[in-house]
Amino acid sequence: MKKERWRLYAKKADFAAISKAYGINQVTARIMRNRGVETKEEIESYLKGDLDYLSDPALMKDADKAASLLEAAIANNELIAISSDFDNDGIFSGLLLKEAIIELGGRAAIFTPNRVMEGYGVNSRIVEEANAKGASVLLTCDNGIAAFEAIEEAKKLGMTVIVTDHHEVPFEEYDGKKTYFLPKADAIVDPKQEDCAYPFKSLCGTGLSAYDTAVSENEAHNEPSGDFFTIYGDCYCG
Repeated sequence: MKKERWRLYAKKADFAAISKAYGINQVTARIMRNRGVETKEEIESYLKGDLDYLSDPALMKDADKAASLLEAAIANNELIAISSDFDNDGIFSGLLLKEAIIELGGRAAIFTPNRVMEGYGVNSRIVEEANAKGASVLLTCDNGIAAFEAIEEAKKLGMTVIVTDHHEVPFEEYDGKKTYFLPKADAIVDPKQEDCAYPFKSLCGTGLSAYDTAVSENEAHNEPSGDFFTIYGDCYCG
């Protein structure tokens, strides 16, 4: 069996100087450089980021729409089916959403694909099982941006579909021009959508879920949309 060799991909920089200036080891300095963290402001934000560094959550496309749909579902005592993923990001996204929905007086259940038998993301089995249990809302987290068939099935069953994801939007490229494709969901929250104005594109799934819950909670209490919870995901993760 051929042995695997792991290498740390390295862009060039004076890692010794960065390490000394910020009191970090050179491996951390290399990781920051590889992730495009270069300027003094970017390094300060990466190492010591707080609420002052967060972007305005109002810039996130469809986040207010998603929060309004969730608010209505909670008010009507509808069961919300949360379709999470099986990795850390998916698990925490699902738990965060479920706890927030319950705290707001709603009902929620988590559905996760079988990693071995079903693979990644929401699927027909999850949609059918959720619908059979009385769920009228399908809420994805850390998946869904490419789940065309499953979301189409959910819509045919009369479900409201909200996608929260951080993965790349599917596209086809012809003669150097990209055409993007989105599932037919009622709201799609993904900063990597071409027309999403949210400047930080590296949010993890948990960060997106946290933002949606923050907006939902603020709407439920008639408060301005806040971005406190985006601290979970406004970092390089996922």
